[in-house]
Amino acid sequence: MILFHDFRFGVRALRKKPGFAVTAVLTLALGIGANVAVFSIVNALILHPYSFPELDRLVLLRVAGPKVVSEVRIAPADFLDLQRETSIFQGLAAFRQGDSNLTGSGDTQAVVTAAVSPNYFDLIGVQPQPGRQFAVEETEAGRDAVVILNYGFWQRRFSGDRNVLGRSIELDGRKMTIVGVMPKDFRYPVATDMWMPLVLTPQMNAERNAQAVPGRAIQVLARLRPEVSLNRAESEVQAFAARLQRQFPDTHSDRSLSLLLLRREQYAFSAPLFLTLQAAALFVLLLATANLFNLLLARLIDRQKDVAVRTALGASKSRLMQLYMGETVSLALIGGGIALMGSYVAVNFIRTSIPQDYTKWIAGWDPYTLIGA
Repeated sequence: MILFHDFRFGVRALRKKPGFAVTAVLTLALGIGANVAVFSIVNALILHPYSFPELDRLVLLRVAGPKVVSEVRIAPADFLDLQRETSIFQGLAAFRQGDSNLTGSGDTQAVVTAAVSPNYFDLIGVQPQPGRQFAVEETEAGRDAVVILNYGFWQRRFSGDRNVLGRSIELDGRKMTIVGVMPKDFRYPVATDMWMPLVLTPQMNAERNAQAVPGRAIQVLARLRPEVSLNRAESEVQAFAARLQRQFPDTHSDRSLSLLLLRREQYAFSAPLFLTLQAAALFVLLLATANLFNLLLARLIDRQKDVAVRTALGASKSRLMQLYMGETVSLALIGGGIALMGSYVAVNFIRTSIPQDYTKWIAGWDPYTLIGA
C-alpha cells in the first residue's frame, strides 16, 4: 500500500513538472531504445544466428587459393570424395541456392529456391512440420518434382492452409508437388522461399573445376562427430585438400580447404556494420545517462524546501528516499515502455534501409528476438 502511494506521488510530481518529465523520459527512451534496437539485431545475426541443435558442430566447407580468396562452393566430385575418404563428419549435405519464377497462378513471382541433398534436414536437425523431407529416390532426374515451403512463404501464398500438402505449384513452367512446410524459425540458406531435391547427374559428379562452371558447383554443410574438435577437423580437410592437389594438379594446384563454423557464416557481412552501430548506441546511452543524472540532480536541488519541510515534520531519510524513488521508478517505467515501442520501429527501419547485399542475409528475421514479444 505504501509503495502504491509512493508511485502515485511520483506520477503527480511529474505532472506538476511536465518539462522535466518529458525531457527525462525522452532522454531515457533514446538511450535504452537505441541499445535495445541495435543489440537485438546483433543478438540475432551474430550471437544466435540459428536455433539449430548443437549449432557449434555444424560447419561449412570453404575453398581458398591464389585465384580464390574465400569461396564456399566446391565441385560435386570433391564432395563425393570427401564423403568417402574422411571419417571426422557425422554427415555431409550438399545444397545450391538459386532463383526461380513461380507461374501458373496470377502474376509471375520471383522466388529464391535451394536445391538440397536428401539428408539436408536430418543433418541440421530440423524437420518439416507439417509434411516430410525428401526421399533418396527424389534426387533422381525426373522424380524430383517436389518442394518444401518456407513458413513465411506458406503464410503469404497459402494463408497457412494445412491442406496445402499434395497441392501443385508451377515453378519455371514445371509442376511441383508440395510435400512439406518448414517450421517458423527455420531459415537456411537465409532468404529461401522453398527447397527442392538436389539432382547431381553423372556428368556433374565428375566435375572438378567448380569455379569454371559455377552453375554446377555446390555448397557443403557438415556436422562434426561429437569426439572431433574443430582443429582436428581442419587438419584432416587440409590433408584431404593436399591429396586432391597431387591427384588433380590442373584444377586443384595451390587450392586449400578449411572449415567455417556455421554460426560465424554471417560475421563478415554483419559484424563490421552492426558492431559499429552497437558502439554508437552505447555512446548514446552514456550521454543519456549523464544528461539524466544532471536532470535528476537539478530536480533534487529544486525540491530542497520540500525536503526540509518533510524532515521538520518527522520524516526519516530512508522514508524520503523511498518516497522520491517513486518518481524515479515512474520515469523508468514510462521511458522503458517508450523505448521498447521505439526499438521495434527502429529495427524495422534499419532492416528496410540496409542495402540489398545486406538484407538478403537478414530477410525474415524477427525484430523481437531479444525483446521476446
